[in-house]
Order: sequence, then C-alpha cells, then structure tokens
Amino acid sequence: MQKIFSFLTLTIFLSISFGMKGQIDCSIANTLQCGSPWSMLINAGVGNDNSSYCGFQNDGNETYYVFQPTVSGNYFVSIDEFGGTSTTYEMRYGECLGTNWNCLGIYSGSSSTDFIYLSIGHVYVFCVDLQLSSASLGGSISISCPLAAPSNDNCENAQNISCSNALSGTLNGATFDNVPNCLSQGNGEEGVWYSFTGNNSYVSLSTCGSQTQFDTQISVYSGDCSNLICVAANDDNPLCESNGSSSFIAFNAVSGINYFIRVHANTQPNASYNFVLNASCAPLCIAPLNDNCNSAIALGNISNATCTNPQMNSTLCSTPSGVQPTCFSSFNTLNDVWYTFVPVDGDVELVLNAASNSDIGVAIYTGTCGNLTSLFCSPNVSSSGGTVIEGLNAGTTYHLQLFSLQNASGAFSFCLSNPTCSTPLASIVSNISSSGAFLQWTSLNATGAFDILVSSTNLGIDINSLNITNASIYGVPFTSTPLSNLLENTTYYVYVRQDCGSVDHSLWSNGISFTTNWSAPECNAAPDLTCGSTYALSFGGNGSLAETSCNNAAGREFVFNYTPVLTGTYALNFSSNSLSLAVSYKEIDGVCNYSNATCLENNYGIFLMHLVAGNSYSIWIDAINSNSFNTTASWNCPVLGEDPSNALFINSTYYPVCNTLNGSLLNSTPTAAFGTGNSNHHDKWARFTAFTTGASILANSTENIRIELRNANYELIDSED
Repeated sequence: MQKIFSFLTLTIFLSISFGMKGQIDCSIANTLQCGSPWSMLINAGVGNDNSSYCGFQNDGNETYYVFQPTVSGNYFVSIDEFGGTSTTYEMRYGECLGTNWNCLGIYSGSSSTDFIYLSIGHVYVFCVDLQLSSASLGGSISISCPLAAPSNDNCENAQNISCSNALSGTLNGATFDNVPNCLSQGNGEEGVWYSFTGNNSYVSLSTCGSQTQFDTQISVYSGDCSNLICVAANDDNPLCESNGSSSFIAFNAVSGINYFIRVHANTQPNASYNFVLNASCAPLCIAPLNDNCNSAIALGNISNATCTNPQMNSTLCSTPSGVQPTCFSSFNTLNDVWYTFVPVDGDVELVLNAASNSDIGVAIYTGTCGNLTSLFCSPNVSSSGGTVIEGLNAGTTYHLQLFSLQNASGAFSFCLSNPTCSTPLASIVSNISSSGAFLQWTSLNATGAFDILVSSTNLGIDINSLNITNASIYGVPFTSTPLSNLLENTTYYVYVRQDCGSVDHSLWSNGISFTTNWSAPECNAAPDLTCGSTYALSFGGNGSLAETSCNNAAGREFVFNYTPVLTGTYALNFSSNSLSLAVSYKEIDGVCNYSNATCLENNYGIFLMHLVAGNSYSIWIDAINSNSFNTTASWNCPVLGEDPSNALFINSTYYPVCNTLNGSLLNSTPTAAFGTGNSNHHDKWARFTAFTTGASILANSTENIRIELRNANYELIDSED
C-alpha cells in the first residue's frame, strides 16, 4: 500500500503543479526596465515555491522581477551568468495578481528566452527558479523591448519598388501578418511590404547579397490588402552568392495589376534582420506550351538507336509546376517543362546540351499527373555526353521533367535514344569453390561482348563515378563465364559491362558479392593427434566438402590422423561451441572425404570413438554453418583397464587366497565399444581365466559401484551393486 500511496501522491502533485494556488504576488519583485540589466544573486537553499511549471525538478531558491510594457510587442529576457558555472534553472512568467504561471523553459548558464508577446496595460512578473537546492546563480538579468515597427510594416503602407531599384529594409520591429501562405513550407509571421505596378515585364526580385543577414522569404501577391492572392514565392536559392538562404523569385507583372511583395523570415526577427531587396525587369515572358505536367509533349516510343531530332526548349519563361524534384530542396523554387516517353526496353539515354548560363536538371516519374512517383533525379545533366537511365519497364509511359533554378534558367536541347550498349542486369554467382565460381547475367542487348571486373574491394553503387576502365576479363561472348584463380575464404565483388566497340561501353552493373570456400583438407598432409595435446581451431566461412551425415555441416573442415597403440575409447573434448560442430571418423581408405565415416554423438562437448590398435584413422571436425567462432580440442587417450580390449589381467587363485586389483573410476570414460549411451558411464575392466566352474569376486569402495561379470563375448553373466 505504501508504494501505491506514493504514486498517487506524486500524481496529484503533478496535476496541480502548473497552476497557482493563489494570486501571483508582485510586491516582492524587483523592477525590470528595457535594456537596463539588473544585478541578480540567488543563493543556495530550498525555495518557497518548488512546484515545477516546466515539468522538471525545481527544488532551489527563486527570485522575481516585475515589468510593465509601454508598447505591445515581442520581448525577450536574457540572463548573463558570472563565472561560467552553467547553473540549471527554470524561467516562467505570469501577470501580477493573476493565478497562472507560463513556462518559458529550462535554461543553463547565460541564456535568452524566445520572444514573449506582452500587451500594454498589463503588469508582468518573471521568476528565475534554480533546479537544485545546492545550486546558486550570480549575474544579471535584462529585458529587450521591441523596436518601433518599420514604416512598411503592413500591406496598406507598402513601399513602392520599381525596375532596377535596390531598397534597404529591415524586419526589426515588424509585427504579425495574417496573410495567405504562398510557400509549401513554413511561412514567417512577421514581414514588411512593397508594391510593384505591373508594366508587362518579367520581374526578378532578390535578397541575394552580403547585405542580407538572415534566412529570407519572398512572397508576391495580387489583389488588394483585404483579399491577397498568391502569385509566386521563394524561400531559399542556393545560387545566391553570399549564402544559400537568401531568396530569388521571378514572375510576369501584367500592366494594370498592382502587386504586393512581402519580405519575411523563417524565424522571429531580431536586431540583425536587415536586407536589401533588388528588382530587375526584362521583357514579358511567354510560358512554353508544356509548362505543366498536364500539357506534357508526348515523344512516343524511344526506339531510335542514336540521338535524332533533338527537342529545343527553355526554362526561362516556364513557371513552377508545384512538382518538386526529389534531388532539390523543397525550399528552392524551380521553373520546369514536361514531356512523356515510352521506352522499348529497360533503359534510355538522355543527351542534353544547355546554354552556358543555365543549369538544367532532369527527373523521371511513373504514374499520372497529380500522383507521380520519382524514379530518377539529377540536379544538373547539362553536358555534351549522355546519361543512361536504367530500370525502366518497356511499354510504360513515363513523365520527363526538365527544370532549373529561376536564376539559372535558359535554353537547352535534348534527345532520348535507346542505347545500343545496355548495362547488364541480374548477375548470379553459383558453383562457388575455394578457387573459383560461375557468373551469369542478363542483358537487354545480348549481342556483343562483355567485360568482367572482379575485385576484393567493394567499389560501391557509385562505381561508374570512379571512371574505372580496366577489367579482369575482356570480351566474353556469352552472358556467363567461369571465374578462376581466386583465393580461399575471400569476399569478391563482381561487376559487368557491355563492350559495344573499341571505345564504347555500357555502364558497369551493380556489384554482386560472394565469398569463396575454404580449401578442402589434404588427408595425406593432415597433422597427427597426440595424446593429451590441445589444438586451437578457428572457424568461419564455407567448407569445400559436402558433409551430410552429421547435421549437413557446411562450414570449414579440419582433419587429423591417428594410429592408436591401445584398443579402447578415445575422446575429443571441445572447450566451447561444440553444438556448432559435427565430428566423425573413419579408417583411412585412400579417399579424403566423408565417405564411410561414422558420425559421433555430442556428450556435452565430448565426442567418443572406439579405435582398434594398429589401425589408422582420420578424424573430421566440421562447422555446421559459416558462422565465425574459435574453440580448442583436447585429444584424450585410454589407459590399461579402461576398455574390455585392454583389460588388466588378474591371476586366479584358489579360495581363500585372493589377488587384489586397485583402481579409480574418477576420470574414466564410458566404453564406446558398447555405445556411448550404455549405463556404465565410468568403468574399469579386468580379466581372468577361471580354474573352476565358480568364482568369488569381492569389491571394497568408498562409493556405490556396480560389479558385472561378462564372458569373452561381453555377455552379462552376473552383476552386483
């Protein structure tokens, strides 16, 4: 019940900790004034109000400051800590005689709050509350007050801007604008306004330049201040020379229409939000016919082997379609034109040449306008060479988008063709051995030869950007080839390209990897086991022999040879990972594999086998899979008396004379001759020749033992526990 009571107490405490139990008393507070820092010292100790208004521990002392704004607007509070101890504290504020605190946040050391909107006619109190009762805080506190709003702070007071103007402006002191958001992402709430009278020109507006000190946004509207309609907008333009977060937007300004231009920011403005707005004009632009996805020009089937009848176009007068290429930030504004095409096989080649002042990107989509899925995107394919676009489906209609930043727009020409050199697909590696493998692939144009690159280094998916011209195998006339002279247990990466002439090649295919097997053990060179010795074994990777009798072991193999001098039970004892091993043995028969081998049972890491003196054996140790692990194996040999075949001899005597045999069962092993599952898990053997038809056998032991009498065929005659 105590634990439940404590939990309920905590729950109740948290549920009321964000509200005041009474009115906020401002009589104990110091007075803050705009821009004037107030000395602050909070000593260590337990505070008077330890309620946490920001959801964190709040046990330390607190201090209070009162402030009465003379103008409504955005304020922020700053603390300058002396000594750099980075004390953690909570800041909150409320209205004098109010009943609720508002959390400003948890801070550490010298910090500033976000903007706080305070209204004239209200008196506010700020509290700095230390997190720990053992902490103290010394320094100063100040409040920064809003600047006067710029003269063009609202739409009705928009400042006029004309062609070739460069007007300095600021967002410092700008107030909230409740206007439509023309951007696909965040819309800064505070802005300043300009107006432009339409004159049948193509107008470019820019905040690019070193005099702009923040991340700007530009929105252009038509209509009137009470009914604004979005025309164009831009957040960032990466080609701005000072920083990529300034803005550039272009639009047609038609005569008779008044345009409103709003400059705003992603974040709340402070004293450094200054900028220069540039305006330039060019002749009115006529958008191309394929300016949007729904009016795309159909190129039809792409069956031509070479570039013929190139398309001429320009992004200069095109407008943003609202389909943002995946290789460009959504903060960037792009002009684009559209085409459709149908490939006759799995790839097409795009050859594009652009004017020197333009950078043209390309994107390819599947689907329909309004529901497009991007398959390919490159921000700049303006080159005299070709770009092969792969992974397409023959007979499917695709949309082609050619785009540029508005200040990198211009003329271009392009054509699509069905490349005579297709990149090979779907490589498969089989018949892997320790020194070779067999490689197969498919190709859309199987005529011609192929080059193969085999590397132990992963060249990655960008292999074609490495300009690799050499190959490991040249001129393979088929879509398959053996790979040889490989190293054992080595990972290789294989790439294929089509050879379509003396200098013409396809792109390298995506790499496929495989790992060669370990070489098969050589029985004639296998090491001989030595009684009492330990052997370190390291596994990992695939072996070369197909063992099927013991768990279908496919991992690395080891083989040892041994010729026993005693007939008896021998033990191979593993220090670890025995469940990952298959162990078998056989008499050496001149065949170095698992044929005729006997699979051994695993007895808690011990594998027992019955070997006959004078015969030569091979002992096989095989990992069940290709996983990597290490272990040690100890080879333990029997001594006299541990097996019926090497039983100790006792000379029989007539009663009452008795011959004595001393021994220990402490480290003896089961008799493998009877199978490892027999009940005699620890046994010693002795033999004698009976002089009469009866015999008396006596045993003295400190433990419970069992005596068995068996005949020469090991058949049980009698037993006694």
